[in-house]
Amino acid sequence: MVNENHLAEFLLILGVLFALTYCLAGLLVQVRIPAIIAALFVGMFIHYTTLGERLLSPELLPLINVLAQLGVLFLLFFIGLQIDLQKMRSLGADILYCTGLNTIIPFIFGMIVMLLLGYGWLLAFIIGLTRMPTAEAVIVPILDEFQLIRTRVGEIIIGVGTLDDVIEIVIITIVSIWISGSLGLAAGDVGSEILAVMISFVLFLFIAWLSYRWIVPRLANYLPVRVSHLMMLCIVIMFSLYQYIIIIY
Repeated sequence: MVNENHLAEFLLILGVLFALTYCLAGLLVQVRIPAIIAALFVGMFIHYTTLGERLLSPELLPLINVLAQLGVLFLLFFIGLQIDLQKMRSLGADILYCTGLNTIIPFIFGMIVMLLLGYGWLLAFIIGLTRMPTAEAVIVPILDEFQLIRTRVGEIIIGVGTLDDVIEIVIITIVSIWISGSLGLAAGDVGSEILAVMISFVLFLFIAWLSYRWIVPRLANYLPVRVSHLMMLCIVIMFSLYQYIIIIY
């Protein structure tokens, strides 16, 4: 149970980590290294100290988990703001081609390596899937720092990463259900669960499209157009869709 003392300790540790990240980022920028790398280095270093052990303790771990989820949520929201659907439509062929290379080649090499090491086809297939993800949390801040998001290269990278993430989420979800069924851990029929996931995914896309075309424009004009009002509306929509995903999965 988190109390006021735990919260105060957690905020103090975060302050120390942010200070270390800020100082290290200043040094890295001087040698033309993206500042986001500083957060990775600090996290790796802190893991082997008493601060890292304390952050992973049962008292503080729930707090860091909440912040981590919010960080991913806002990062994906930021990525969505950078996506220009009209530009991406004109770059559709390039995005599809790069997505194929970005997913198929790492997947094949991952499987080959695991098979050469003597593992079975199922484990090799799963490891191959883990080679496919794109590090959006690192790529997007770097593109933003060098002002490349609005360029053709930036649009292709973000488009490939977004499409890649969608493909990976669908495939990994289906494989997870399939493995659970094979091990007898699934709650129901594997085929029914996979079908339910696909229906839920399509329903989510429909709700997102409906909100984009009809609901959000009307809500945006409900109050005077100000940055604070639009930010509040964005947070409501983002948290609502996230809660929907949590419920259906």
